[in-house]
Amino acid sequence: MTLATMPATAATPRQKAIANTELTSAIFEAFVEAVEPLIRDHLAHGLRDHGAIAAALNRRGIPCWGRDRWCATDIRMVLSHAGAAPDAMAATARRG
Repeated sequence: MTLATMPATAATPRQKAIANTELTSAIFEAFVEAVEPLIRDHLAHGLRDHGAIAAALNRRGIPCWGRDRWCATDIRMVLSHAGAAPDAMAATARRG
């Protein structure tokens, strides 16, 4: 029996924690999918500094995951979770 078919009262604390983790992961992946094109657009237009991309997203009022404002680390986090770590690392290496 899966958690989805169990009555809510029958779920153990561990099952509830797993379900919560899975839900949080799904929401995070949707967040990455939504903001990655915005970040890629900045990269495509030559803006390679992750801090500058973060500032641009902050100016546009685009919310960050679990934070009030974007920072360079958040940009790297989105790129790494989107499977773009080599691009992000190359951009960082070029900056020195």
